[in-house]
Amino acid sequence: MSRCACQTTPNRSRYAAVAGRALLGIWLAAMLPVCFGQEHSRVHFGFEGPHPTWRAVHSDGNGRIMAQARVQQPVHSGGVCEHLRLRQTGGTRFYLGQPIGQAPIIAETEARMWVRSDRAGLQMLLRVVLPRSVDPNSGEALVTYIGGTLYNETGRWQQLVVKDVPQALERQLRVLRAQYGSQVDSREAYADLVVINGYGGPGDTNLWIDELEVFGILHGAMRGEANESLVAQVLFDEPAVAAGDPPPAK
Repeated sequence: MSRCACQTTPNRSRYAAVAGRALLGIWLAAMLPVCFGQEHSRVHFGFEGPHPTWRAVHSDGNGRIMAQARVQQPVHSGGVCEHLRLRQTGGTRFYLGQPIGQAPIIAETEARMWVRSDRAGLQMLLRVVLPRSVDPNSGEALVTYIGGTLYNETGRWQQLVVKDVPQALERQLRVLRAQYGSQVDSREAYADLVVINGYGGPGDTNLWIDELEVFGILHGAMRGEANESLVAQVLFDEPAVAAGDPPPAK
């Protein structure tokens, strides 16, 4: 009997080692995508290229871009930033957008950028697409805007932020469902544009934009330093019209 016991002990040890390696492999397969996804979830737009990339998205008062260029002064950091001179005769909204790929709405979703203007009251926003809901007016995916902070340091650089995006979207969904019905579905929602409302009042508004950061870009969509010219070229094939007005800034 003792001989049999001596023969079976190595087998049990070998089976235990194989099982341990299998469990370790399963744990690594589950955890590595999460770890690397969190580590590489920031996209940076430095606006250092020669070509402007911000585009008019929506205006309720005949808004026009009178001049637009990458300029060397004034800059927040780096060598250049983007300058726009805007003109609008009425209304309260002149939305300019910068494509960011597709940022799923998760707890980490956040956007920050540096802005300078000769007028106060400009606001940063995120445009959010609801791919499971259809806009009855356009027949396309429903979109809405999440409001961020307001610019109030006239003549100086100020960092604007859109944060707490999932909570803000939940509040906006109540508005959308009251307008379009309970079938409005937020599953698979993603942000595709960083937006600034460039309306500063009747007449001309000068706006400089620099150093945009977006957090929460997962699934390998874009990581690190973004090629904003290429992104803008790909994603601005069609104009976008949003459903409803953005919520007021906090």
